[in-house]
Amino acid sequence: MLDLGPAKSSPCHVLLMFAILTTFGCSDISHFTPPTPPENLNAEFTEDIFGTDGVRLTWVDTNGFSDIGFTVYRNGRVLAYLDPSCLDVSGEWGCTSASTSYFDTDVSRGETHCYAVSSHYYDGLEDLIFGESDRCPEVCISIPLQGFTGSGTGE
Repeated sequence: MLDLGPAKSSPCHVLLMFAILTTFGCSDISHFTPPTPPENLNAEFTEDIFGTDGVRLTWVDTNGFSDIGFTVYRNGRVLAYLDPSCLDVSGEWGCTSASTSYFDTDVSRGETHCYAVSSHYYDGLEDLIFGESDRCPEVCISIPLQGFTGSGTGE
């Protein structure tokens, strides 16, 4: 193992680290800092085109990179990883595409759920998630006992 000694911030050490990272495929300098969190999270209880009840989440991507994925949280726990390299929007192939929306069908009427979303960089070659942002402000929604109306919006 290569021991570079104590961490130093000299220009030579920075250039050496950049050379190592670019050699191994990390050439985008913007990925040295985490992405920014999504904005304007909205949660709406609705029914999809197949008649399935669920909570439709939508948000705005504030990063604009093609390798940005998202992590959706429900009640503080990871609900889904949305992968930017996945072309399967149905999830049948074991991945869910990284759009700026998600439909949570694992809900029951009368429940209340709180959602948040974070952004992360995704390395499609190694299936690694890195550089996760903070979570956007949480949005809570109460699932109505009857009907199909109800929404929550992040600030």
